[in-house]
Amino acid sequence: MCVLGLCTLISSQGSRPQSLTEMASQVVPSLLVLFDGLKRAYAYRAQDDEDSDDEEEEDDDYEGEVLDSDEDDVEGQDYLQRLARQAKKESPFPVTSATIEDDQEDDDEDDEEDDDEEETALESFTTPLDEEDCPVDEYMVFKEVMQAIQSTDPMWFNALTSGLSGEQQKALQEVYLLADQRRAAAESRRIEKSGGYVFQNQTVPTSFNFGGAPLC
Repeated sequence: MCVLGLCTLISSQGSRPQSLTEMASQVVPSLLVLFDGLKRAYAYRAQDDEDSDDEEEEDDDYEGEVLDSDEDDVEGQDYLQRLARQAKKESPFPVTSATIEDDQEDDDEDDEEDDDEEETALESFTTPLDEEDCPVDEYMVFKEVMQAIQSTDPMWFNALTSGLSGEQQKALQEVYLLADQRRAAAESRRIEKSGGYVFQNQTVPTSFNFGGAPLC
């Protein structure tokens, strides 16, 4: 949202706020810092999605193992019963296999609660811009705005970019490149969802004329 807000601000036509004019040389560097943070956030989310897919595959494998482990379950119950009998002999308190199973279930519930607490409200907060199908992309908007300013208001573009260091100029080009890559990826997703490329039906000619004299 900050990126889109700054893009709207610098692309405004007519008289600009004096404070914006005075701080013009700091706008693009600030945007580059935001884009660096966005790149890290997108990379983290992609890794998190990949980890989630791996966990789902592991869960599927585990379910298959459970279906094939009926004999192991029977042996496990026998083991719990033997353990309960042994504990009953040595403990002054009544102990049963159900008590042992309850303790194990309590431990599992505690682990699940710990996992749920790992994700904070801030980390789980999303906006419409976070949706994969969102038509608005910060990188593409920024590049379009900068190119429009460069062609329509060169003096303002110079005020925005003249103070960039060599490293910042390189970062700006990387943002432009990433904008092109994200545009291509979005187009690929759109084509895939629409069922692929649509080719127009063409009439196949039944005769050919290569410009030479007809063969007898």
